[in-house]
Amino acid sequence: MKRFLAAVLMLCAMAAFGQSAQVLPIGASANAAYTGTAGTTSTFARGATRVAVFCTTTCFVKVGESPTATTSDVPLPANVLTILAVPPGTGASWAVSAVQQAAGGSVFAQPTN
Repeated sequence: MKRFLAAVLMLCAMAAFGQSAQVLPIGASANAAYTGTAGTTSTFARGATRVAVFCTTTCFVKVGESPTATTSDVPLPANVLTILAVPPGTGASWAVSAVQQAAGGSVFAQPTN
């Protein structure tokens, strides 16, 4: 049920921004808790070009190989599904890291193509 709901939310968000509905989840989702200390999801295998990210509180997010988010990274609002690019890197596995702006929360990530 979680995967279905995540896919529906992603497609609705993309349609609202005029993006193609051809972007579909390609792997298992992962999540991590964050506070003033960054939380990082488990790693994803290479191959995805984008990642759908959802944060429960306003936070800063970093996507890449062995990421640790800081307050200098991309700010994301709470409770908004956002599609981010996965940097090409070296071809190693990658992850999503988040750190709070003012309150701790959880980051949820789903690789997409």
